[in-house]
Amino acid sequence: MQSLSYRDYRDTRRFAALDGLRAVTVLGLIAHHFQAGKLQPLIGIGKITVFFVLSGFVITLLLLRTEDKSGSIKLRGFYLRRQFRLLPLYYTALAVYCVARFSVGDEWDRLREALPYYLVFLNEYSPTDPDITSFWHSWTLGYEQKFYLVWPLIFIALSRLAPKSRPWWTLGLAGACLALMPVTDGTPVHYFSLFLGCALAMFMHTEGTYRLVRPLTHPVASFAVLCGFAALHLWLPTIARNLGSERYAFVFYALGVAVLIVAIVNSGVGRWVLTRPPLLFIGERGYAMYLFHGIAGAAVMGLAPQWGGSPVRWLLICLVTVVFAEVAHRLVELPFADMGRRFNAWLDQRKAARANAPMPRQHAGEAPAPQPAEAA
Repeated sequence: MQSLSYRDYRDTRRFAALDGLRAVTVLGLIAHHFQAGKLQPLIGIGKITVFFVLSGFVITLLLLRTEDKSGSIKLRGFYLRRQFRLLPLYYTALAVYCVARFSVGDEWDRLREALPYYLVFLNEYSPTDPDITSFWHSWTLGYEQKFYLVWPLIFIALSRLAPKSRPWWTLGLAGACLALMPVTDGTPVHYFSLFLGCALAMFMHTEGTYRLVRPLTHPVASFAVLCGFAALHLWLPTIARNLGSERYAFVFYALGVAVLIVAIVNSGVGRWVLTRPPLLFIGERGYAMYLFHGIAGAAVMGLAPQWGGSPVRWLLICLVTVVFAEVAHRLVELPFADMGRRFNAWLDQRKAARANAPMPRQHAGEAPAPQPAEAA
């Protein structure tokens, strides 16, 4: 047993345990929204924080490896690929919610009131009351979508102005979000979590700073981190009560998630558990499951109200959500993601063809075209 070397980390193309972590999180989120009876004390709070830290880590890892491969970040290609993956599935889910809620008076009124916000990813500003069956849970995507638009620009600026110290600058941005929390409603904690994930990816990408986190990749240390994170997860409600706010507790949870990500990239108990095939299957469809679990839960509650907030109902909602997610993943998410890649490749080919096109040939006896100075 040994720690993960820097070279092995850089050579790893896919960190499957992150998909497993995403799966556990979305299953816990379903239980949080629809209750799971006696399992509820294990569910806790803070699942959204896991998504935010993961999103920051993954998007920055993608930017860093694209930069290594191509020498620079092509914003057009990055935005096209990202939005072709995210937007079609998002608007498909929104359309499904609208159709399903249209005939339900009060619920349709709430959704209709929030619809202008949902259409332009201002979900977190929606004036409606929280209602999971009316797409309210999409508020997190409002934060993430705006972050996905702005962060690549910040990344490029840091890469040009402070390439060696950009991990520390990114950590500073996370700290700035913390500084804003006392003078706001606390929502900057979500951007703190995103920037923390970004900073972690940068620290792990550079050999000098990777040494700071490498000890956590040792299987023994990884197991200790796993136990510590489980304790943090169970005690988080108590921490929130003592601090007087869940959002301040989420700061500690985000830090715990960042340490957990480091611990599960190498072999160990945590990685083994999180890479079981069912969890990988769910994790790969995590975005679709997050979008559709509200409508799946509404369907189960309508068809089987007798189970109430029980583990059986939670399990049934999870199964129905998997069905929704699988259909959406195959019919919408994958085809449009492929379309985005092909469209970007076509644009690259078209640009290359124009750049390599021969200059117009000058016919014999034809005077050369005047230069700007001569034409004047």
